[in-house]
Amino acid sequence: APGTGAGQGRDAGGHDWGALLQRLVEHGHRYPEILNYTLGQVRAFLTAIEQGERLQLAAQFALLVTAARGGNSEIQSLLRELKP
Repeated sequence: APGTGAGQGRDAGGHDWGALLQRLVEHGHRYPEILNYTLGQVRAFLTAIEQGERLQLAAQFALLVTAARGGNSEIQSLLRELKP
């Protein structure tokens, strides 16, 4: 398919390298450092980013459910848990 092969910002596996680089930069990696990462390092960092994002989504979901369906005691308990 046009625009999906290597030479279009994607490798033979269909990975969009621009999007992958952007995700790394968004999470604090500096572009000059990324250029020196091995493929294994890129994969490890992206896996860690995805795991962190999933945990954040799960926490946000728990907050939404508690806010929407929880009673006063559940909300107060959650607020106590969130305080440093």
